[in-house]
Amino acid sequence: MDVRLGTIRQHAVSIGVHASRAALLSSKTAPETVQAAGALELAARRLTAATTAHTELRYQDEQCLGGKITLPADFTEFDECIERFSRAAAQDSEE
Repeated sequence: MDVRLGTIRQHAVSIGVHASRAALLSSKTAPETVQAAGALELAARRLTAATTAHTELRYQDEQCLGGKITLPADFTEFDECIERFSRAAAQDSEE
């Protein structure tokens, strides 16, 4: 489970990096696209934090034996941010 949580954290960072790069690729990038990229990064970080907070790990002799996520992840904010960023980026590419 430690590895899975680490992977989730890495993906959250990657989302932020890639969204920011995409928003800054063009000199015509609208402020809405940049704001949407920032919101997407924040949503990914919040989702990561919520997942981490609701994960119970089992240890024995300082070795992680596994764990479970006690509350299903809510992707609502994250999905909305992806949609917002996608619309903004598509509009930028048309202009």
